[in-house]
Amino acid sequence: MKWSEMFAKSSFIDLSGKEQISIKDLIAINPVITITDFSFAKTSNGDTAIVTYKENENNFFFAPTVLTTMLHAISDNTDALEKFKAEGLTVTITETKNKKGNRTYFNFTPVD
Repeated sequence: MKWSEMFAKSSFIDLSGKEQISIKDLIAINPVITITDFSFAKTSNGDTAIVTYKENENNFFFAPTVLTTMLHAISDNTDALEKFKAEGLTVTITETKNKKGNRTYFNFTPVD
C-alpha cells in the first residue's frame, strides 16, 4: 500500500486551502456554528480535535479540551456518529473567565 492510498482512506480532514481561525475570532463572526467534520491529532497534552464547520468551509480550528472530549464521545458511539454524519453538531460558543479573571475558557453548548 502507498502512503497516499492509506491517508486517502483515513478520516483525516484535508486542510489544503483552509485557513486556521481562532475561537475568539470565530465567536466574533458567529457564536453558533454547525460542526461538519473533525479528526484527532496527537499532541504532547493528549488528543486535540481539528474541526471544520458549515458556516465557513474554508476555515478550521483546533478544539479545546471540552470540545475534543465531546467529539470523542461522538466518535466512540455508533448511533451518535451516524447522527453527526447526517446532521452535524450545532453548538453555541461562549467565552468565560475563571474566578480570578486571569484565564479565558470557551464553552460549547449543543443546540438541539
